Amino acid sequence: MIEDQVDKKKLSFDELLEYRRAIGYRVYGVKHTSGVIIDRAVYMDISWECIEELADACVYLSFEEEKLRNKQSKFEARKIMSMIGSLKATARELYFYRERMESKYPELLEETLEDEIRAGNISEV
Repeated sequence: MIEDQVDKKKLSFDELLEYRRAIGYRVYGVKHTSGVIIDRAVYMDISWECIEELADACVYLSFEEEKLRNKQSKFEARKIMSMIGSLKATARELYFYRERMESKYPELLEETLEDEIRAGNISEV
């Protein structure tokens, strides 16, 4: 799939996942010293990145909820609020996960991208 030729809004969610995974290597890739290109997310605090994305989704959906309320579509507005509640519940689970990992595997919560670049282990693509 070439990014400019893909109508992302027509993709199923599974197709969108695959599309996003593929551009992760092309757009956000870094080159390991072995020559393999990997997604820079490997060196990021992934669970925190997800929490931030969930927060963005809640903010955006609240704008959608407001639009629906302005159109007097209370039923759909309540559905959006329910979705926001589900996203918040997912974020809470990620916070609990982070608390568990902090004592077991604290290195998972570290941002090591810049350190790896400085050490020469990876390079920008």
